[in-house]
Order: sequence, then structure tokens, then C-alpha cells
Amino acid sequence: MVNVADLTAGAINNAGVINDTAGTLTAVGVAGATSGADITNSGVINETAATLSLKAGSSTSTNASNVPGNFSNTGVINFTTAATAGTNSLYVYAQNVNMAGSVQATPTAATAAAPLSSTNYLNNIYLESGYNASSSTSAYTGVVDVSSSIYSHYAQIDAGAARILTGGLYGAGTSSYASFYLGNGQFTDPFTNTTLNYNLSLFPKTTVDAGYIDVYGGRQPTGSPNSNINLDGVLSTNTQATGSQSNSVSLTNIHNINGSGGFTLANNGILDIDNLTGNINNPNGAAAAGSTAFQYNNVPVNVGNTSTGT
Repeated sequence: MVNVADLTAGAINNAGVINDTAGTLTAVGVAGATSGADITNSGVINETAATLSLKAGSSTSTNASNVPGNFSNTGVINFTTAATAGTNSLYVYAQNVNMAGSVQATPTAATAAAPLSSTNYLNNIYLESGYNASSSTSAYTGVVDVSSSIYSHYAQIDAGAARILTGGLYGAGTSSYASFYLGNGQFTDPFTNTTLNYNLSLFPKTTVDAGYIDVYGGRQPTGSPNSNINLDGVLSTNTQATGSQSNSVSLTNIHNINGSGGFTLANNGILDIDNLTGNINNPNGAAAAGSTAFQYNNVPVNVGNTSTGT
């Protein structure tokens, strides 16, 4: 067990327990190295501050290190100070991000952290990979993998390629949002040694659900080709959140959209796809239905009583 008030090291590899009180863990690497400024958590990180920032290496917008680093969580991150839902925030900055463990928060009057839910959720979660926010020409060069169920008021992923492998991102509270800022082209996932052909992939039985979902393709540098998306999971509006919602899914600068999951819109929901340069289809749909009819090769759009598509 290690008790710290902020921690800075060449690399951080935690298989035990880190108790932090100040809200920042930073890996800066070793001078002259070309990699290794990693943060790896297979144990438990207990945080008493309302916000926790995890900064791995140089490929971030907030770390002065010159050594690249990856972040991987297969353990548990606990916010241990009891608070109302929507108080805590988690920020992760790295060249590549693997969010495969769990995040927990401590409800008001509780004595221990509990799994996130629609009533016990984060305020913000940011997963930023391989992007220098201070540079207008910086490309999104990293990979983000999510294998966890994360509930938050606002979720944002910046990545060359992002994958929701299991679980998903779930909006909670009033007026929830989820945003993706994507790169283009192929990327190699260092956690699975896999070549990724899609810039956003939702695997089967996964969900991104919020009152307002924005997907921005080909964001950096300006004029980059559009992004490719696979939706075997579902982009969904407003099944978890309460209160006033936009009930909108917006996709901008997308080339192809493939997949068998598609979209689910609440009543009066909006699906807005701007600057589509390729196709929207489900190339395996007919085969899965035991048919040769092209009508099965569609990406599903499930709607409430009334919805709008543009």
C-alpha cells in the first residue's frame, strides 16, 4: 500500500493499493527513452479528491514529458469520498488507453465505493489518446479500448480509433452527452496487437447511450479524410438519462457506416448524418437472415413514436 498526495514517476505499475489525496498521477518516463512512460493499474487506486487525472507520457495535452506512454486499467479506480451522484470526474491522457477495469464512486452517506450506475455516476470522463490539444495540426494517433460500463453526465473520447468492446458509455442525470473525436485510416492496437480498420467500433451487445451523441470524424489535421465506423453495437438516445434531453445522434465527416446494431432513437429523436462520403450498410445482414435479398443489408434505425432523420 502506498499513500501519496499526487505522484510523479518514470512509470507507475500498481498491482497493490495506491491511496491518493490530491488528484493526479503522472508518468514522465526516463530521459532519452522512446517509450515506457506508462501507467498500469491491475490493483486498486483510491482517490479522495473529487477529480482524478492520470497522465501517461508525452502524447498528451497536459504533460511536459518527452517520452510516450500508455495507460491500462484492469483493476479498480475508486472515488472514496461520499458525494452526490455526478460529483466525480476522471481524466485519462496517454498515447493509448485501455479502460478494461472498473470505476466506482461512493454515494452520499455510504461508507464504501460502489459500481457506477444510473444513480451513482460520474460528472465527466475524458479518455484522450495521442493528441496534443495545443497544436492545431496534431493528428489523433492513439487507440482507446473500453471494456467497462461507465455512467456519467458527460463522456468524451479522443482517438485515432476507439473501440467499445464490452459494456458501454451510459448517460446519466439531466442533459447527458457523449462525444467522439476520431482520426482516419488504420491503427494498431498495442493492447491486442490488432490492426484496426474502423475509427469507431461498437462490438455486439455494447451501447453508447446519452441524451445527445456527437461523432466527429477526420478531425485533425484540417482536411483529413473522413472516418469509418462499425456499429454492431448501438448508438442510443435517452434510455438512461432523465430530464430535458436533445434526443439526438449526430455524425459528421464519416466515410462508411457498417454494422448490425445501428441506432435507437427515443420519441422525437433526431438522427443527423452530415458529409457522408461513402455508404451506410450491413454487408452481412442478408447472410445472417438466411436470405439473398438486399433489403436485409441495412443498418437498423429503431425509433420512438416520431423521429427525424437528415
